[in-house]
Amino acid sequence: MVLVLPWPMWEDALPREFPYGTWGFVALLIISIAYLLTMWLIGLLFLRTYKLFPQKKEYKYFGIGILTVAFFDSIHVLGDIMFFIMNDSRVPIALGADVVFYFYPTATSLSVMGIFVFYILVYTYGVYKLEERKPFDNVFYALGLLGIALGLNPYNFWHMVKPEGAFDTKPITGIFLLIVGILAVYKFYTALKTKLSLELEKAPGGMKRIKIVTWGLILMLILVFLMVPHGMLASLAGKGVEWAKVAMIVITYIKLISLGSSAILIYSGFVWPSWAERIFGK
Repeated sequence: MVLVLPWPMWEDALPREFPYGTWGFVALLIISIAYLLTMWLIGLLFLRTYKLFPQKKEYKYFGIGILTVAFFDSIHVLGDIMFFIMNDSRVPIALGADVVFYFYPTATSLSVMGIFVFYILVYTYGVYKLEERKPFDNVFYALGLLGIALGLNPYNFWHMVKPEGAFDTKPITGIFLLIVGILAVYKFYTALKTKLSLELEKAPGGMKRIKIVTWGLILMLILVFLMVPHGMLASLAGKGVEWAKVAMIVITYIKLISLGSSAILIYSGFVWPSWAERIFGK
C-alpha cells in the first residue's frame, strides 16, 4: 500500500489531464512569470521603503502580504509546469518505494492560504491606520484563521477528481475567500477615506496619489470576486468542458493582471517614486 502525503485520503482521488494544450500553457507561463516578477519586486520595494521610513507601518503590512502571495504563488506556478510535463494534476513525486507526495494539490492549498494571509494583513493595516480595535475585528480574524484551515484541509481535493461520495469543501472555501476579501477591502477603503486621504492630500501629487490607490483598491476588489468563478471553472475544465477551459484561462489572466496591477498602483500611491511621477505626472 502506498502512503500519500500530505493527506493519505488523497490516495483514492483521481488525476486530471492538463486542459489547456501547449499554447495555452505557454501563454499561462508568460503571464505567470510577469506576474511573479511584479509581485516579488513590489513586495521587496515595500519592505525596502519601510526600512527607510519605519514609522510607516503600511509599508511593512503590504510588503509582507505581497511577498507571502508571491512566495506561495511561485510554488503554485512550479506546480503548473510540472502538471503540464507529467499531464497528471496530482503531480505525484515518489519519496520512496511506498511513499508519494502530491505536489500540485499541496501547492494550491498553500497558495490559497497565502491569499488569506494577504487579506488578513490588508485588514490589519486598516486597523492600524484607524487607530482603533473594534469587537468585530476579532470576528474577522477568526474568519481569516478558519479560512486558512479550510484552504489547507484535504477535502478541497484541489485539481483532483474526488472519490465518489466524498465531501467537497471548495464551495465553502470560496465563500470564505469572498467574505474575508470583501471585509479586508472594505477596511482598507475605510482607512483610505478617513485617514490616508488626508495624509496623501498634503503630499506631492496628492490627489493623483489618492486616485491611484483607489484604482489599486478597485483591482483588489475585482480579484476578490474572481476567486469564486475561478474555482468553479477549474472543476468544469478538469472534467473536459471546452468552454470552461477557455473561460478558466481568461479569468486566470485577469486575476493575475488584477493582483499585479493592484500591487503596483498601491505602491505608487503610497510611496510615489520617481517612476510614478513620470507615468502619472507630478
